[in-house]
Amino acid sequence: MRLKLEASSKVLEGLAVEDAELIREGANAMAEQSQAEFWQILTDSDYRDFTRDFRSSMRRLKEAAEKENFDAAALEWIDATKCCLDCHKHVRSVKVNLKK
Repeated sequence: MRLKLEASSKVLEGLAVEDAELIREGANAMAEQSQAEFWQILTDSDYRDFTRDFRSSMRRLKEAAEKENFDAAALEWIDATKCCLDCHKHVRSVKVNLKK
């Protein structure tokens, strides 16, 4: 989780100061992390959908940064953040249901 937060801080800082390289660095780090084994904590279809959507958001975020389209990058970042929050909520609900 710490690695994800560090990468997301780069994206947010990059958006705040309009630094495309920081945005790309953060997006690349998160995209790479989403491929790592530690990311795959569930196997249900909803979790796979969240992961797919997140990876798509990171791809679009990188594309917007490469074009230095900071407005589009900001919107992609909002989309990615919502995806993260929704996925974390899903994971918590699955874990609670498994304990029952």
